Amino acid sequence: MFSVKELVESSSMKSVPSNYVCHKTPEDNLLNYETESIPTIDFLQLTSSNPIERSKAIQQLGDACRDWGFFMLMNHGVPETLSEKMVRVGEKFFDLSKEEKMEFAGEKILDPIRYGTSFNLMVDKALFWRDKEQNHLEGKLKMFSVKELVESSSMKSVPSNYVCHKTPEDNLLNYETESIPTIDFLQLTSSNPIERSKAIQQLGDACRDWGFFMLMNHGVPETLSEKMVRVGEKFFDLSKEEKMEFAGEKILDPIRYGTSFNLMVDKALFWRDYLKCLVHPHLNAPSKPPGLREAFEEYSRKGKEVVKELLKGISLSLGLEENYIHKRMNVELGCQVLVINYYPPCPKPELVMGLPAHTDHGLLTLLQQNHLGGLQIQHKGKWIPINPIPNSFLINTGDHMEILTNGKYKSIIHRAVVNTKGTRISVGTAHGPNLDTVVGPAPELVGDDNPALYRAITYREYILLQQNNELDKNTCLEQQNHFQYQKELKMLSVKELVESNSVRSVPSNYISLKSPEDSILYETENIPTIDFSRLTSSNAFERSKEIQQLGDACRNWGFFMLINHGVSETLREKMLRATQRFFDLSEEEKKEYAGEKVLDPIRYGTSFNVMVDKSLFWRDFLKCHVHPHLNVPSKPPGFRETVDEYIRKSREVVGELLKGICGSLGLEENYIHKRLNVELGAQMLIANFYPPCPKPELTMGLPAHTDHGLLTLLLQNQFSGLQIQHKGKWIPVNPLPNSFLVNTGDHLEILTNGKFKSVLHRAVVNTTGTRISIATAHGAPLETIVGPAPEFIDYHNPEAYLAIKYGHYMQFQQSHELDRRSCLDHIRI
Repeated sequence: MFSVKELVESSSMKSVPSNYVCHKTPEDNLLNYETESIPTIDFLQLTSSNPIERSKAIQQLGDACRDWGFFMLMNHGVPETLSEKMVRVGEKFFDLSKEEKMEFAGEKILDPIRYGTSFNLMVDKALFWRDKEQNHLEGKLKMFSVKELVESSSMKSVPSNYVCHKTPEDNLLNYETESIPTIDFLQLTSSNPIERSKAIQQLGDACRDWGFFMLMNHGVPETLSEKMVRVGEKFFDLSKEEKMEFAGEKILDPIRYGTSFNLMVDKALFWRDYLKCLVHPHLNAPSKPPGLREAFEEYSRKGKEVVKELLKGISLSLGLEENYIHKRMNVELGCQVLVINYYPPCPKPELVMGLPAHTDHGLLTLLQQNHLGGLQIQHKGKWIPINPIPNSFLINTGDHMEILTNGKYKSIIHRAVVNTKGTRISVGTAHGPNLDTVVGPAPELVGDDNPALYRAITYREYILLQQNNELDKNTCLEQQNHFQYQKELKMLSVKELVESNSVRSVPSNYISLKSPEDSILYETENIPTIDFSRLTSSNAFERSKEIQQLGDACRNWGFFMLINHGVSETLREKMLRATQRFFDLSEEEKKEYAGEKVLDPIRYGTSFNVMVDKSLFWRDFLKCHVHPHLNVPSKPPGFRETVDEYIRKSREVVGELLKGICGSLGLEENYIHKRLNVELGAQMLIANFYPPCPKPELTMGLPAHTDHGLLTLLLQNQFSGLQIQHKGKWIPVNPLPNSFLVNTGDHLEILTNGKFKSVLHRAVVNTTGTRISIATAHGAPLETIVGPAPEFIDYHNPEAYLAIKYGHYMQFQQSHELDRRSCLDHIRI
């Protein structure tokens, strides 16, 4: 890793690297530029022979230590020439070459001489912008691969950010006589029907009872298998600079070199470097080292031939036509992902994991490895270590085989452990459907006695869901469990819950754990008010003044009240009544609109996302995508027409607000409209229903979060409940009559490169009555890529966010727990 001096002096440093970015609280920016100054102590008076003078200085010294802990010392007797000399020799030390300075890089915190960077790289959450005499072991390994870490001379123990917290069950190993099944590929492809039938039955038993098996006599030359391990090792032996050429940025990049699993979400880093390549339907492989691409191509082709025959056998074992899976899953054009894993030796392997317990996406995974074992599979609640058999493949069924067979064949949890002796290299090839293939239970395996256990999902969506989240057992597969989903759908809405006679207190699954800070309210400040009639005035002076106020509101608050907006009070009240009538429909009628996917055009539900919410929220909702195409329930009568009129008026308001925002930023007034194609942009209507709660302090209507999109307009009935965070405190918002509450969204923060902020807000509930709010979120078209506008990027203001499709951002936000600014933080550079 660079010292900060090297980093700054390098020609490639254009902005602050992400691992130096410190997340600061609002309090961190509270500077006092007033008249107060720290105390000054006069050393001459402190050492004076005059007792009165000395006594006064001693009292001042005590006051400074007690009240400040800092003071200036004057007349101290150290020559100024000596002080200046110290600064000069310090500068000369840092001007030494890296090699010369590294002679003084101590290993321990109490070493008498230590040169280094940041503070303590073993524990720093973010690196600090300084060099000093300190340990130079890089622990925050977004910069280091595990291979580099192990090969560095200063690594004596496991860095703290690699230590995994394990449960007692994690250490339950079964070394008994059970061994995983073995399948003979020759018998499986035999022309002898009896022999083949027997092998097919054994294959089915292995998939059903174990989810893993050894494959013998598979026809892939041992020389090719050995070649794959060798070229894999040669790749990891390349220089860091050569390997980093292949460090992809996105989950589905065709070639990705990296370390751990997903550094954006891993709670602890894993003792593993990897190379992932999508090798089919198109071959993607690094151009280095020589021979790697050719080896990948040959190995990929041989692997596909083996998998094709295995899938025939599996189809027949299920009582299906032998090419059933191939045809249904479009395997001929399916994805084949080749992953080479590099697990170096570890001084304390019991503290770390190569990879934690997980299941694989796809239909089948073929694994081969060098002579060092390390794979463990879970069988009957215990971990079984797998010792590699020469010239065999270890095969496991993947999540999509479990989904396709409706749970008949299981995707089994497995993990990789490391050792002290040597480097383990494994080569896995995951074979799945085409990315756009929708995978669900095969109709032939579903019936009255075997209802569908899983929801259908595209292979692409599933991979993104799995790879974007922490690797945690089979949580991704569990999220597709249809029974669980149906159970959640059958859950009472909060409205039903409140109207039932059984509710005397808040059910435990609605109780939200709050920190003391969550209860700090700050009443005195009022959020800004913007007069829409002045913003659209023909009076240039009046309009200019309102545009400036709008810019100030977006920059300093992220929220404002909008008055004189031109949307009639009659239409607003009509919209609130129509919403109340929708929620007054019977549960059966409302459940007709219970969409299954987060981007379904109409979705009625409860809480936020019951598939991921840790506790449920005291809220029912209706979400409708109302533009560019109007999607609205057909019930109650008149609802669709009311929504149509309301959203049209709100778009007119937002159009003018965006013009004003452009003006406040010094841009042409239609800049945002044109850049983000707002005319065809997504507009979502969210109707929220918050019934009264017997103990509102125990639950939340919605937790602290930010909104996707550019602007959100909020209409609500007479009951307040919205709170916004300003300067670190929660401010309750009391709406003005006939006003809209408007807030800037995540995509306005992204577009302005952080100039305007998307602000945290939350909804609380009350004991008195039902609060109804209607939000309209206005954004870009789903396929539009939103990133910082070039006008807001320069040397002093580097790009702060990754560009991302609007639809992908929405999908990510709506699929995950609603957790403050986590979605926005995910794309922060």
